[in-house]
Amino acid sequence: YFWHVVTGQYILDRGALPAQDIFQAIADDRPWGTFQWLYEVLLALGEPNIGHKGIRVFHGLFGALFLFLWIDALGKHLRWGKEASLLVLGLLLFLYADRVRIRPHVFTFLIIGVWLPYLLAPRKISGATCFMVLAGMCGMLANLHAGGALILLCLIFASFVGYSVQIERKAAAVKKLWGLFLVSLLLCALMPGFLGGIAHATRMAEANTQLFLEWQAPIIYFDQPATGFLERIHHWFLGGLPYLLALVYALLACLLLVRKGLGALRALEDLASIAFAGAVLFLSMRSVRFVPFVVLAIPGLFALFHAIFQGWNLRFPKEGILRWLKVVFAFLLILGSHVYLLRAYRSGNESIGHAAQRWLEEDVPQRFFPVALAEFMKQERVSGGIYNVNTKWGSYLLWKSWPEVRVHYDGRGNLGQVAGCDDGGALPCSEAGRIAFLQQHRSDPAYRDACLKILLDATDQPGVSYILMPAPTFAQVYPKKSPDEEERFWPPPQEFKRIYPPEGASVKPGSPELWFRVRD
Repeated sequence: YFWHVVTGQYILDRGALPAQDIFQAIADDRPWGTFQWLYEVLLALGEPNIGHKGIRVFHGLFGALFLFLWIDALGKHLRWGKEASLLVLGLLLFLYADRVRIRPHVFTFLIIGVWLPYLLAPRKISGATCFMVLAGMCGMLANLHAGGALILLCLIFASFVGYSVQIERKAAAVKKLWGLFLVSLLLCALMPGFLGGIAHATRMAEANTQLFLEWQAPIIYFDQPATGFLERIHHWFLGGLPYLLALVYALLACLLLVRKGLGALRALEDLASIAFAGAVLFLSMRSVRFVPFVVLAIPGLFALFHAIFQGWNLRFPKEGILRWLKVVFAFLLILGSHVYLLRAYRSGNESIGHAAQRWLEEDVPQRFFPVALAEFMKQERVSGGIYNVNTKWGSYLLWKSWPEVRVHYDGRGNLGQVAGCDDGGALPCSEAGRIAFLQQHRSDPAYRDACLKILLDATDQPGVSYILMPAPTFAQVYPKKSPDEEERFWPPPQEFKRIYPPEGASVKPGSPELWFRVRD
């Protein structure tokens, strides 16, 4: 959120998009361009007037609207009852809980929700007004979140292909659909930062996927630590559901082809929703951030199942019992999603109610962001480049102190090769590799000195004046952790100087204590 606000302020002040990295402490001359500039401008305009809390409220409202649009479109397409819609809402909330952020993705979900009835049934697209609104919203999304616009274009393409290959489709209707797709594609391509931003984001993902959970495949959830039963269930659910539904989809499609042939497939009325389901399932298996999209595959899966087993006399529980089961499961999923969200805000044995109250009252949580440190730095007029290993700290310090302070790691994933690195791109040699190495091995005693060495070496880069990281990282290196461990000594005082907090000598290991390395 914070670096997005600073970028929006930069754009408003200069009337142009940044062409170089304006935040980097190590490589400020590297090319960089924002591909969500309109979102950032909206944040920069709104934040001074409504504050961080107001921005959170608006994102919550947009999120609620997107949930309504998705469930309404799915319910109307399948003509199911309120209980089934409530159950799917619970499923969507449970899948989306891990993606709740103050980020431009909320606009992606919202605009896809507007498009959704037409992606499930392209025949509904009619009239110039509908054509212009849909194409215009796709072009607007290219400015709000270029990656989201690309996803929408892919979903449009899949849906329109499915509709076009159906038997006995009128050529005029098919031409109209592909005209809409081409106009939407052209609008996106003309928007500033779209093509360059997509290319830049692709290169970032290729180089730095290891650093970000949301960039990796959902199977990564199986390796994530869980602090309780609900979180473990949540991880297994998100990690396994995309693959399970994709397997069911593939089996149903193969069974239909074997039993009835390609002609029967092309004769299906819902072939567009089937193709659309294939696209969203592919997306959901590609990246953690797309897992909520599996809900959109439900109409296509239903269509395949109905085409294969049409005429079968399937026996279900009595309607009254089935309705109550839907309501109960929906309630459990909705409750579970909210408990999972509040888990991140709880500390120790704190009650859920107290965590919810604090979440409502806090503006910027001091447990997650260096609020006091930022004030201390402004008071002491600290300036220069900071090599930090905490994304949230880097972004927050930019918000408070840019351009006096630049950071290495701010959450954009805009990392690359360290200057002078010539060993063929081994993992620890790259900037991204050093951070990944630290994240993977800092709890391993065999790598404690190595992790510290990597960070010390990094401060030799041009522009870096300070090294900043939480005390737990140092606590795992110095001093000795047990009587049986060999004695370890802190680096000499001329290399490290503790400037925050003043009472650092009495701070317990594991507290949010910060260290700086000062270059004289």
